[in-house]
Formats: sequence, structure tokens, C-alpha cells
Amino acid sequence: MKLNRHTSLEALLNAVDTICIPSSREGLGEVYSRYLSVLFPNGALPAASELVNGKHGNLTFFAKWNDRHLKVLIHYGGEQITAANAYSGGKRLGIRTRHEAMGRVGLLVAHYQSEELLQSVIAGFTAGLYDLGLFKKPDPKGRQPDLSEFELLLPEG
Repeated sequence: MKLNRHTSLEALLNAVDTICIPSSREGLGEVYSRYLSVLFPNGALPAASELVNGKHGNLTFFAKWNDRHLKVLIHYGGEQITAANAYSGGKRLGIRTRHEAMGRVGLLVAHYQSEELLQSVIAGFTAGLYDLGLFKKPDPKGRQPDLSEFELLLPEG
């Protein structure tokens, strides 16, 4: 698997068809204000507090960026971001990506500020991709994701 690092959100959005965003319940507000507000016009989404339902959850949105359609997959889990929550959230998002993504896939983790959390979420995401995928045949009818290469937006520094 090859990872391509991007330096800005705009560069990442121009390179992908599906963008995956792992988060915690607490971090969903930051994801909403930093990333979703760029993709969606004011008033198109409910308030961030209205998106959260329970301890864990999945959100799916479709957006338009530079005359291209993007699929946005978000998984939030746990009250706060810990290494364990980052790993399990990344794994759940990896499993979803395997089955729901289309085209080129990007992983947006720029809101994770520690190296330990970044390692956990990327390891979990990778584990999720291979968790079910080794034993199931892909659906030949749909547009399959390209899982050999990933686009990545990391924190600066």
C-alpha cells in the first residue's frame, strides 16, 4: 500500500473520490468546523451537535468539489480521542471503506495531533481494509475503490 501525503485540504479533495474521516464525539465539532464547512455551504448541514447520536456512529455525505462528486465517510467513536478509540474507529472506517468507497480514497487525519494517535488510526484503518476483504469477493457491478494507494492529509509539522 502506498500513502501519498498532501499539504492542504484542497489538494486532498482534488485527488480523491471518497474521503474518510475518523473522529471521536468530542472531536466531531472540530471536524465539522475545519472540514465539513469547506465542503458544504452554510445551512446545508445541521449543527454539529445534531449529527451525534450515541457513543459510536457513522455518517455518510455526498459533496461537490470543483465539479466532481465526493463521498464523505465519517466514523466517530468514544467520548475522547485515545489510542484505543483511534485504532477501533480507524478499523471500523477501514471496513466501511472496503465496502462503500468509490474510486480513489483519502484519509483525513489532520485533526489528530499526536504521533501515537496517528499511528493507531492508520494501523486500524489498514487492519479494517484487510479484515473482511481477504475472504470476500468484491462486487463486480459497482465502482470499486482503488485500495493500493491512499491519499493522506496529516497535521502540519
